[in-house]
Amino acid sequence: MARIGERQGDEAEREELKARAERLNPDNWVTEADVDEGLEQYEAVYETLRAVVGHARKRRDRNAQA
Repeated sequence: MARIGERQGDEAEREELKARAERLNPDNWVTEADVDEGLEQYEAVYETLRAVVGHARKRRDRNAQA
């Protein structure tokens, strides 16, 4: 959700992405049917979001020796 909020572009597009991301939140799966649907669609929804907002960058440890 944070990466979506940081995106440039129009508000309608960000709201659509946020709605898709909310579908991945298991706290919103109330009924057994919600759980079944959420699990069934999880990978597909995740991949569509990842294609748009990418994945988190790895942080380099400043104290690590090269």
